[in-house]
Amino acid sequence: MRIGILGGTFDPVHNGHIALAKGALKKLRLDRVIFIPAYIPPHKIKAKISSSRLRFGMLAAAVKNNPRFCISRYEINRKNLSFTILTLRALRKRFKKAEIFFIIGADSLTQLGSWKDAKSILRLAVFVVSKRPGYKFSAPCAKSMVMLNVKTADISSTDIRSRVRKGLSIKGMVSPAVEKYISKNKLYRD
Repeated sequence: MRIGILGGTFDPVHNGHIALAKGALKKLRLDRVIFIPAYIPPHKIKAKISSSRLRFGMLAAAVKNNPRFCISRYEINRKNLSFTILTLRALRKRFKKAEIFFIIGADSLTQLGSWKDAKSILRLAVFVVSKRPGYKFSAPCAKSMVMLNVKTADISSTDIRSRVRKGLSIKGMVSPAVEKYISKNKLYRD
């Protein structure tokens, strides 16, 4: 089995995340992609983020029509800082014979050196790095690394939250289901 892992804050999940997952699914011939929302991202301890319940709900709305996408509650259920090393170790135990592909943007890869047990992380999975304009990457300690060239719109969760706050449209940035979820739950208005 070939499993892709896409972790993040997903506040909100947007079409760039979904395009990245679809691209990895196709180009790497993955059996499934597991989205793993962080409970408390270590690099965002002081940031104001939506509750894990709301972020999980948005993810559920975004992936509901793709049977090869699923969501893990692992980091949410831990109710603590979300460290990638702990998540990958847990996935290795659960999927002993699977090939695990950790999907990451080139922007996040530049911060990898500051992650807990970064060198161990690089040995637990094949790193799939999505190209992003303006970012170069190198990680010589990686077990293996695959460069993924997937066309995704330049969308950021920060921009989406800002647009909602200003009353601007987010059509095309998130799925209609996520847009409806944001509106129904009155997210990002303050």
